[in-house]
Amino acid sequence: MVGLSGLSTNVTAHRRLIVQQQILASISTELAGTSSDKAALDRVAQLLVPDLGDSCIISVLDADGILRAQSIIHVDPARQASLQQMLSIYAFTEGSVEMQVIRNERSFWLSNVKESDLEAISYSTEHLNELQNIGVISSICVPLTARGHRIGTLTLCTDVSGRRYEMADVTLVDEIGLRLALAMDNIRLYEETQQARTAAEEALEMRDQVFSLVSHDLKTPLTAVQGAAYMLQRISKRLEAPHQERAKRSLDTIQAAVRQMTVQIQELLDVTRIQAHQSLELDSVSLDLVELVGQVVELHRSTHPGRTICTNRLVSGVKVIVDEVRLERALGNLLTNAIKYSSNEHAVIVTISEEIQDDVPWALVMVQDQGIGIPATELSYIFEPFRRASNGVSKASGTGLGLASAQHFIEQHGGRITVESQEGIGSTFTIWLPMSPEGS
Repeated sequence: MVGLSGLSTNVTAHRRLIVQQQILASISTELAGTSSDKAALDRVAQLLVPDLGDSCIISVLDADGILRAQSIIHVDPARQASLQQMLSIYAFTEGSVEMQVIRNERSFWLSNVKESDLEAISYSTEHLNELQNIGVISSICVPLTARGHRIGTLTLCTDVSGRRYEMADVTLVDEIGLRLALAMDNIRLYEETQQARTAAEEALEMRDQVFSLVSHDLKTPLTAVQGAAYMLQRISKRLEAPHQERAKRSLDTIQAAVRQMTVQIQELLDVTRIQAHQSLELDSVSLDLVELVGQVVELHRSTHPGRTICTNRLVSGVKVIVDEVRLERALGNLLTNAIKYSSNEHAVIVTISEEIQDDVPWALVMVQDQGIGIPATELSYIFEPFRRASNGVSKASGTGLGLASAQHFIEQHGGRITVESQEGIGSTFTIWLPMSPEGS
């Protein structure tokens, strides 16, 4: 008889282990695709009833730190209704078992619920009567915590089945609570990430709209200023020599400022399109790269009379197909940076050459300075919009848009911009453009 009794105990224990494994597997499957809504919590609670208890209550802390029952399931629909009504009337107070469990982050277990236990947790005579009517026999309440966040509680009770919980049941419910808490915290993190992403996207959209409106509103008066300056130039030619020279200098300053603002506005518009993952509208033509570079260099020599800009033409008659205005702007940006971040004693060197890589002929424009250079840790993001080298922010003004706009424009033409730099020694930016068939 002893042998048969031992065999029966082993079979029961083995069967319970199988049931527990099945429950954990089902819980894991459900939580893998769950969301934070009440229906999802109900599905989890339904997996635990009746295999682990006659009733299951999942409670969640709200934003104000108040614990509220979110899912209430009972094997008996009538008792489920009674539970729901009772929990809607009697909230979890600071002294309740559930609040103590979540505050202390320790499980609570009563294998045999006594009348004195019900009296201890009841809030009033009416509440005690409700608890007595439900007839709880055994109870487990475990905290739902994950990554330092207190989420809520998971409570399982027995009544109609007559089952009494053992330590093995507490261990199992603890494991279920851990998995449930992790899943719920993952949902919280996901929702916070989505909210942050939505807020960032809305901010970017608003910024782009502002940029577009501001750029459009600025271009109109600039065009008027440019037209007025042109008319004044014509009128100034009628002035006497001393006055004519002063007027010319003033008008040249106005036109230079207009050109600079026009370039910055166009860069702003280009970067807005780039960040919206839109291609730039290019007006590509076949042109002589050597000639264009010479024009840009001469312009910068005239606007920076105290600086030396040397040109090395290692080739001639190099033809490329590009958007002429944007290439002028890209070259101008590289030259301006080279002048801005180096001293008057050092020359800026512009070299035009050709190179063949993998049987593809490339036209190269290299702009070299002996300036402050770029920190090695910052080279990887120097072409990002609104990013500037930290060692240059206090030394010169700038928007951080020029390189980003230039790189995107060059890449859209099938080329690239590379940079070599050492802090304190200088920088070399190289524009690579595929040569047109007629120039190769």
